[in-house]
Amino acid sequence: MKNFVIGTLGGGIIIFFWSAISWMILPIHSNTYKYHSHQEELMVQLEKFQTEDGVYVLPTADDRKISRSSEAYQNAEVLLKQASLNKPWMILIYLNHKESMTFITLAKGFLYDLFIAFAFCFALSRIGPGVSYASRFMVCLIIGMAFIFQGPLRYVNWQGYPLSFFIGEIIDTLVEVALVGGFISWIFGPDCNKMECLS
Repeated sequence: MKNFVIGTLGGGIIIFFWSAISWMILPIHSNTYKYHSHQEELMVQLEKFQTEDGVYVLPTADDRKISRSSEAYQNAEVLLKQASLNKPWMILIYLNHKESMTFITLAKGFLYDLFIAFAFCFALSRIGPGVSYASRFMVCLIIGMAFIFQGPLRYVNWQGYPLSFFIGEIIDTLVEVALVGGFISWIFGPDCNKMECLS
């Protein structure tokens, strides 16, 4: 249990502070969000339409009166995609109220980081004794790569998101996995068998 506590707390702190450094100090996320020279005009137009909170794809077929699973909607979507091929399109995340960062926001973020670290601790605790540090570290790296392929790269491939939007997240994932994986692999060393790690 001691290894779980140390690994989870230490790993969570590492992830939390790396995220702060990555977003606030280093230029890793400088290209995540783009500036538009006509943002004021765009915002005014969106406010006029009384847009509800949500994620919008423009253009897309109208699903307000028909189900997305219906044949009519599917046919409309196919025709729209054909007509929009090689033309500009947009993914819009719209929120009517931007909330400021609060203590609750920070606390929730730290709890998420603790769970990530706990997950790595749990994974390494399942490995039998005698496994080298390098092997344990490689397990962490492979898990991190799985996160990248499952999340950002799938959006780039299937949804057409620009890779620049995810570069910062991919770098963050690799760095966090390297730091946390290295730390937890050391905590759960080769002499730590399953029973000892859980006690």
